[in-house]
Amino acid sequence: MLTYYKTSKIYPHRKVIALRNINLTIEQGEMVYILGPTGSGKTTLLELAYRAQMPTFGQVTFMGKNLKHLLPAGVAAIRRQIGVIFQDYRLVPYRTSLENASLPLEVQGYSDKSIRTRLEGIFNWLALQNKRDLFPAELSGGEQQRVAIARAIASEPVLLLADEPTANLDKETANGIMNVLNTLNQRGMSIILATHNEELTRKNPGRIIKLCEGRVISEG
Repeated sequence: MLTYYKTSKIYPHRKVIALRNINLTIEQGEMVYILGPTGSGKTTLLELAYRAQMPTFGQVTFMGKNLKHLLPAGVAAIRRQIGVIFQDYRLVPYRTSLENASLPLEVQGYSDKSIRTRLEGIFNWLALQNKRDLFPAELSGGEQQRVAIARAIASEPVLLLADEPTANLDKETANGIMNVLNTLNQRGMSIILATHNEELTRKNPGRIIKLCEGRVISEG
């Protein structure tokens, strides 16, 4: 599904080598944890997957397509198949929960009726049915993250990327978010979750890839 081949990423203006000669393959249906401390290259690894960044050397392929060679229309098509959950939620403050979750579907040209129909089931499943008309500032951290999950899965992606999705949450709320992600994986969605939290990887099933200073130091 997703392959990194001799992939390196250098940020010259920051004089940082974020990734060094990465070789990884993520298979369809996997739950994969990218484990490592801050600065180990976890976020860059995810950003390369949906072409928010381009590799300096090597290549990244998704569904057999080299992301480096895609034209803008091809990038847009790839991103419709990939959902992204950010650590800081990245909700639009002046849009309600429902409006935030609607964003990817609006971009794809869905009608208002079809958007509401699709999101109704997702909001009910995520226990957000009473939060649809609230703005991000009126929600708890866990509720904001669930809205971010609703937005990420609204277009029914085959791959979900989650960057430290539980980092800002208390333990109970974090467990709830992990239950949601595990359920999505059990339903067939491939998930790559970046985290610095080893306890999270011990308590939840999946393949663990450890990064340190931009290198894969263990995999299993």
